[in-house]
This record gives sequence, structure tokens and C-alpha cells, in this order.
Amino acid sequence: MSPKRRKRRLPVFILLILLPAAAVAAWFYRGELLYFWYSLRPAPTYKSFGVNIPQGYTTLGVDVSRYQGAINWTALSETRHQHLRLSFAYIKATEGDNITDPFFEVNALAGKKSRLFTGAYHFYRFIDTPEAQTELFAKRIGRHRFTLPPVIDVEDDDGIDPLQIRKDLKKALILVQQKTGRKPIIYTSPSFYKKFLSGEFDDYDFWLAHYYVNRPLIPGGMQARIWQFTDKATIDGINTPVDLNVYLGNYDEFTSLIHQ
Repeated sequence: MSPKRRKRRLPVFILLILLPAAAVAAWFYRGELLYFWYSLRPAPTYKSFGVNIPQGYTTLGVDVSRYQGAINWTALSETRHQHLRLSFAYIKATEGDNITDPFFEVNALAGKKSRLFTGAYHFYRFIDTPEAQTELFAKRIGRHRFTLPPVIDVEDDDGIDPLQIRKDLKKALILVQQKTGRKPIIYTSPSFYKKFLSGEFDDYDFWLAHYYVNRPLIPGGMQARIWQFTDKATIDGINTPVDLNVYLGNYDEFTSLIHQ
């Protein structure tokens, strides 16, 4: 009887090389892997947006972050309710000087593969420096080349003096433009604008958060371009309530943002 052949095994040193390399590759391409996984999951669908859409606006968009969990972007981008479809999506990228949204990479990748115009936003913290925050933001969004301008979200004063808030925000906006080559949009509420920003940022476009009203309260001097009118919309592909926005103008005016 001939002796049994012994199975050949990879030498341990080769495994020690391959396993870390595989781990690095998986981390670098985590967005692609998660995108593939999430695209296979069943997508929730709804009969409507679940909220009243303000009359006179036809260009709708969402903004998402980790709070929406895993999103089926194919279903999201094909949402069609009340004869309206989504046109754009903003994705949370970073917060403060050291936080990256855990769903940013997969949302960025999937969003760009969808039919939607996409952009990224940074949640600004006034307890951190504008230099560190804009460096983090620009680094995270750099490789994605979004179609829409970057957004700086200011809604919490962190107990900082109003003069310092204006000074730091001006510096942050300049730095974002220098680092990305695009002039950012400011996201805020009417109350925050009146208390901290009024008269100081008239040459910037604004994204206004004002819920449960038929028309937004636009403070004097504000160039409002986008209106976030609810945080309770139901959108195909997303399991949780989500923010819904309208562009304050017609579709041709909206597309001008792509070149801004």
C-alpha cells in the first residue's frame, strides 16, 4: 500500500504576511464591502413621504448620518411619492476635530453610484479649533469629489462667546474653501442665525432648518438656498425617520450648485 500524501500547508510566515495585508485591504475598501452587503438587504418601502410637502417646490433632498443606519441607496434614489422624486442627498462626514461618521464611507460610495447629486457636511463644534476641524473634514471628503458644495453645520454654540463664534466660523469657511476649492454653504436655524450670525455672513449661501411651518422664516440678509422642513419623513431604503429638504427655487437654479 502506497503511503498517503500529506496535504501541503502554507508556511506560517506567509500567513503572517497575508492576513495583515488582507486586513488592511478590507479596512481600506470597507466602504465598497459594506456597499455590496447593504445592497443585498431588503429595502423598506413606504406609500408616501409621511409628511406634507410644501407647495411650490419640486426639488427634494435628504441628509443622512449614522442615525439612519444601513441605507439601501438604490431604493432611496428611486423613491417616488406624490409624483415627486429625490434629487439630492447630503451625507454627514465629520464632527469636531476627531469624529468621522461611521457610515460616511459607505454612504459616500453608494450615494455617488446612485442617480442623486451628493454632498458632504461637517458638524461644527466651537470648542475645537477651525484649523483642526477643517483639516479633518477636507481629508475625509477629498477623494470622493462630491457634486454639491461642502456644508458647515452650525447649530450648537457650545457656550462660546458670540464674537469668538463669528471669528472662528469665518476662519473655518475660508479654510474649507482653500482646502476643497469650493465655497461652502452654512447650515443653521433662524434662531442661531439671529443670535450669532446676522449681518456677518451675507456673502454665503445658507441651508435653513425650520420645521413644521408652511413657509420658512428667512431672516433679513440671509441668502437661503435649501430649506430643511422636517425630520420625520419616510423614505424608501431607510428604516428610520429622516430629514427632508427642498431647494428654494426651480431645478435649473438648483443645478447651479453643481458648478459652485
